[in-house]
Formats: sequence, C-alpha cells, structure tokens
Amino acid sequence: PMTEAAVVKITAKQGERSKTGTGFIVQLTADIAYIVTASHVVEGDEEPKVEFFTRRDRPVKATVKNAEFGDPKGLALLTVTGKDSIPKNLAMLALETAATLKGGDEVTAIGFPRMGGEWAVSKGHLSARQGRELIFAMPVGEGNSGGPLLKGGKVVALVTSEAQGRAFAAAASSVKLFLE
Repeated sequence: PMTEAAVVKITAKQGERSKTGTGFIVQLTADIAYIVTASHVVEGDEEPKVEFFTRRDRPVKATVKNAEFGDPKGLALLTVTGKDSIPKNLAMLALETAATLKGGDEVTAIGFPRMGGEWAVSKGHLSARQGRELIFAMPVGEGNSGGPLLKGGKVVALVTSEAQGRAFAAAASSVKLFLE
C-alpha cells in the first residue's frame, strides 16, 4: 500500500459547488508535502482541501503554488505545510520518465471517481500517444483527474481529463518539466 500513501483526494470549491479530484505526492519533507494534480481540479480555489489516504476524513488546507489555469490539460502544484497537517507514513511517487510505453501496455489508475466510492483502482491500457498526451482505454470518472497512471509501481502519466471511457493523460516527462 505504499502507492496509496502517496495518493490524495482533492476537494475544491467552484463558486457554490465543490469538485473532487485526485493528486499525488511528488516530494516530501518533514513539514511540506508537494502534490501534483490537473489544474482544472483546483481552478477557482486558492486553498483547496486535501485528504491523505493514511488519514481519511480529515481534510487539510492546501495552497496552489503553480498552475496552468485556462488549459484544460494543464497541471497544478499544491503544497500542504505544517507538521500537524501532514500525517506520518506518507510516501512519494517517482515519475518514470524513461519508460517507453507501447500501445496495449497495461496501466493502473488510482483515484476518487464519483461513482467508484471512496477509492478506486482501475486497469486499462495505452491506446494512443499524441505528442505529450497519452490516451488510455479505461473506465475513469471525473474524480480521477489529477491522479497517477502507474506501470510497475511508477508513474508514467497523470490523468488530465476523461471522456467516453478514455483517459487523457500528460506523460511523466511533461509532468517533470512542469515541476522544474
């Protein structure tokens, strides 16, 4: 369950309604957790709430540090600071930028799709690659946005959006560039 200790549920307010998405920890210090997600998950909310898998039902405040707002496929970096806000036993996920993905490769998504209950792991496979975007055939829901796509326990992509049973994702190398 190391992977789960790195995945977070994000809730952001958009006017009156609230929206759920997924994010994952890419860097961790004693009192800061750096979390990457899809920018549309947090757009319009400077202080979204983050729930760590290892401490469910205790949402803490996050800060949007950097975000590609206005881009439906954009990324965002959030931080959660303060020892009280960060549970022990968290993990980080490594971005696998050297992986060569081929059509048909199986991947796993972890996230919080609206219909999938509190925590859902879905399997799918790579169906196409268009520039920095990967397209996967898999059952994902709106709440999966921002979540990791894993192959062999490493992140090969980040879900940016979904449509008609397909997940659109930013390749790990573009996530890495964004973080730098």
